[in-house]
Amino acid sequence: QLRERAGRLHRLAELAIGATSSVEALAVNVVRAAVELLGVKMAMVDENAGATVRSLAMVLNGELHTGVEFPLKGTPCERLTEGRVVYYTKDALTEFPEDEFLAEHRLRSYLGVPISDGQGNHLGGLCVMDEGEREFAQEDVALLQVLAQRVGAEMERSRAAAKVRRRNEELTALNAVATTLAGSLDLAGAMQQTLDQVLTIPLLRLRQIGAICVLDDQRQELSVVAHRGFDAEWPCARRKIAVGECVCGLAAQTGRTQVVTNSHTDERHTLRWAGMPCHGEVCVPLPAGSGTFAATT
Repeated sequence: QLRERAGRLHRLAELAIGATSSVEALAVNVVRAAVELLGVKMAMVDENAGATVRSLAMVLNGELHTGVEFPLKGTPCERLTEGRVVYYTKDALTEFPEDEFLAEHRLRSYLGVPISDGQGNHLGGLCVMDEGEREFAQEDVALLQVLAQRVGAEMERSRAAAKVRRRNEELTALNAVATTLAGSLDLAGAMQQTLDQVLTIPLLRLRQIGAICVLDDQRQELSVVAHRGFDAEWPCARRKIAVGECVCGLAAQTGRTQVVTNSHTDERHTLRWAGMPCHGEVCVPLPAGSGTFAATT
């Protein structure tokens, strides 16, 4: 039995720690191997997303699921954020009565280990769960910790690579903006090309909507000189915006970035129109000599 168990452990390690193309692929290998080895109903690799956790890979009743989000509060996974092993042999449902996932699938036993980066920062967790009472051996815990360490290293590498890609894309966009402004275009043409380049930054690619306004110091009003993606009813394309009016006017008045997450409920968003879609908005004031350019996306 010991030889058989050692062989299964070795097979798990080879399967889960073998070469993979991404964090997601590694997570899939890990959860499938954990279910096979431990004979549990559910295994999951998740990453912390603030108030929630998102599954990189989850096997439940033999089916693979990815990208599922769960609330963190009141769950065993919340205990993992403390950086320690979390283990319940039969009373997980009693300990976490607010955990709807445990209740729905009648999961009573739980074993989880935290996933951290090289500096000890919490990234997520690797856990297994089952319906009945389960006693996990110390080598099971140690094995999950080894796998969690491997996933943590891959998550850290992937995040660092993504950060470099984002920075390179931002620098490419900024270089294109500088090239545009150094050319001989008129103001409106230069601002339109600048806006188009700014909207190529990955963070802003979701809807490709934005505008650039210029401030008239004497009249204390903003005029839209470039815009992209707004519907035909957008009023700002046809009228001036007074300093202090709506979100852009507040950015120009205060000199501070304004962030709106819901245009329908935020009182700062005073300019509205028929059929206005609910949207988020970021308006950044950009001092430029005696005037201010306000870029909003």
